[in-house]
Amino acid sequence: MRHLKYCQSPETAKQVKLDHLPKPYYPHISNNKLLQKLVATGQQELLTPTLNYITFDFETVENIFNGIDNLIVQLDPLSVASAATINDQITTLYFDLQSGSDFIEQWISQLSEVAIKVNEANQSNTPGITIEVKHYIPHKPQVSVIGFNSKKFDLNLLLNHLIKNKTKIQFVGSTTQAKQTIVSHQDYDFDLRFIDILSFIPPNNTLMQFVQKFGTKGIKLTKGIFPHGSFNYDNYKLVLSQSEAFTKEDFYDKFNNKNIINEDYEQNCNYSINFENRWEYLKHYNIRDVTCMINPINHLIQITCEEKVDMLGCISLAQIASQIKYKYCYEKFDINASHNIVNGFEQFEVTQNWWNNKVKRHISQDGYEQQAKETHCPMELKLQNNGKTIVDIINRDKK
Repeated sequence: MRHLKYCQSPETAKQVKLDHLPKPYYPHISNNKLLQKLVATGQQELLTPTLNYITFDFETVENIFNGIDNLIVQLDPLSVASAATINDQITTLYFDLQSGSDFIEQWISQLSEVAIKVNEANQSNTPGITIEVKHYIPHKPQVSVIGFNSKKFDLNLLLNHLIKNKTKIQFVGSTTQAKQTIVSHQDYDFDLRFIDILSFIPPNNTLMQFVQKFGTKGIKLTKGIFPHGSFNYDNYKLVLSQSEAFTKEDFYDKFNNKNIINEDYEQNCNYSINFENRWEYLKHYNIRDVTCMINPINHLIQITCEEKVDMLGCISLAQIASQIKYKYCYEKFDINASHNIVNGFEQFEVTQNWWNNKVKRHISQDGYEQQAKETHCPMELKLQNNGKTIVDIINRDKK
């Protein structure tokens, strides 16, 4: 009750605060801290994209529980792999349940060490600019950790392990489907920025389609094939410790009711010869998933760079499109020119009374909508016409 009274008191009521002068809308500059400094010093032609980043991917195993009426299947982490691009060199990490039940914590610890090198590589490619302003706050750099479909799946496996005493986590979106997750640690002078590459491409693309559509021509590295449904949490140790190649029946997809073609199976058998056991093949498959993402990501970075936009400085394809759009609008804008304010026309003044009436109208509109829903009207809106509702009129016309 005290909380309710406090929120309704005049001290916390929302007030209209407008700038004395209108400000331009320039998201391509305001959303890029580096470009802000370059524009301020007249060196915007020195803008370079972020080329060093990390990709990651989890592999899971089905853990089956007996429910009251049916079986409950939970996906538990089986392995995790990551690949870091550091000045055109790729560094990979891999951990699985063989490393211990805390293999995710082990990977996070090593990931932070690799991120230090990634951040150093990014900073070495950044133009050195000094801003001599009294209240200037330096921008804290970020290292992008990119997954595929990670905002719906992989990140949920990772969140509990990222929460530590010295860690601060910020979300853009929701905790179950975060567009961007920023992880700050007191011991590091940079942040880890977890994003999903699906936010930068059209929807309904698999990892294999992503590599084929957005990779450069002549690329040979593609997504591999692994029979996840051939084992579960109860027998994964027995199945993965075997040295024989998986049978074709192991690759049968019960969900889609189909199997791989003979050509793909023969290729898989040829791969299996090079590994001591199936654990080693799992490692090869997991690392291949994270390394095959690098070429198409680099291609997307290059495409957006041609429009003077840093892809890894954005969180979505829509934001990239917005920045490109307004970049063209400001193409001939000279920030150092004199821009006089043109007067002589009638301006609309936003007053507190106008704002209060506007809020009241919105509240009334919400009340009408709630009343319409309570009538269970299929159209969720009840209109009166000579004492009859719109549903009565529609039924009459059908007759």
